[in-house]
Amino acid sequence: MKHSDPFISPSITTRTARTGHVTLNAYPAGAAGKHTRRLSGWASVLVLILMLTHPALTLAGARRGLMLWAQTVLPTLLPFMIASNVLVAAGGLPILMTPLRPVFSGLFALTDEGGYVLACGLLCGCPMGAKTCAEFLEQGRITPAQARYLLAISNHPSPMFVLSYLASHLSPTVPVAAVLLSLYLPVLPLAALARRIYRPEAELHSYPAGRQSFRTENAAQESASVSAPGNNFRQATQTEAASASFDTTMMRSAEVMVRIGGYIMLFSILAAFLEDIPALPPILRAVFLGAVEITTGISAISQATGGPLNGLLITAVTAFGGLSGIMQTRSVISVTDESETAENMPAGKYERNITGALPAAKTRQSTTGAVPTAKYRHGITGAQPAAKENAGLSIRHYILWKLLHTLTACLLYSCLQYLPYFRLP
Repeated sequence: MKHSDPFISPSITTRTARTGHVTLNAYPAGAAGKHTRRLSGWASVLVLILMLTHPALTLAGARRGLMLWAQTVLPTLLPFMIASNVLVAAGGLPILMTPLRPVFSGLFALTDEGGYVLACGLLCGCPMGAKTCAEFLEQGRITPAQARYLLAISNHPSPMFVLSYLASHLSPTVPVAAVLLSLYLPVLPLAALARRIYRPEAELHSYPAGRQSFRTENAAQESASVSAPGNNFRQATQTEAASASFDTTMMRSAEVMVRIGGYIMLFSILAAFLEDIPALPPILRAVFLGAVEITTGISAISQATGGPLNGLLITAVTAFGGLSGIMQTRSVISVTDESETAENMPAGKYERNITGALPAAKTRQSTTGAVPTAKYRHGITGAQPAAKENAGLSIRHYILWKLLHTLTACLLYSCLQYLPYFRLP
């Protein structure tokens, strides 16, 4: 099936019928998927052998990653995650965004909810922007096209990180203002490009009354789905979700932070192994470390370089965010919807194409009664059941946008060196 939007992949996300979890497809289908799985299998065996043969190095990397998470990431992100969820649940978002509406609506063509996502991404750092974007999409606060648009521009290192940790590792001849402008000014041209590709306004304007009609139609669809026969459990689940307590909000935020901490630890171990390779030149090692985990990479770049090259490389690795940041983003955009499980989801919803159309339910008779075709087909082999697609927040396209942001930031940093204020001695 051909799709009109080239930035939507029909295998972006899957929702398993057994658990109700939306996850990103780890492997493409077909022969390429088999080769990828085989390569991943060999890589995992190699990693396990390295960890068993170098326990001291593994321990040092894990300890450094967990210290970074506990001392910096956890106290920075967790309070804001909890406060942000409480703010949205209490209806305070319009109060907060009304004074900023001309900026976000005029420059970025965003609704109040979209402006809040962008503000979270710019001020609170990665992966807060992606997390808020995924949650608002799941809740129907933003449209799918607006969510893809926001994911492209709203997940960057926070100014607090730049002004504290990054600034302390810059060469004395590199102005911090040059790095700040190089990191955040590219958001404007990238937003213009992403807006042209995803066309978020078109999706909003397809409803007669704009944003409110979009949310009203979502609510009507949910109500119709809940009132359908056999969906009493779903109705009860939605009622409980609507009255979620502060403890539930706090536990969801803590779960996200634990996943982020796990990725930081794993990539810190990988960085420790890279640091231990003696044959790598210092500058090349520093670049590799920055591509894996930015805090370790920034420290290595500051020790290996100076002058303009120091600022350029630090700008590049910070704009990219590192593989650790990409995996953290992958984790938070994998939304969970526990209300749709195999026990309470209609058979016709096991599969869903990218346009949102639900095929007719297909069942196959068995000794235990009517069983959905997808579940029957995959139950014997143990493979993942056929899953339905969501609106499509793709980690692959997010990586492309991060690479484009990195390139734009480096070009801007190089151009700033020709201005008198930013010219290096």
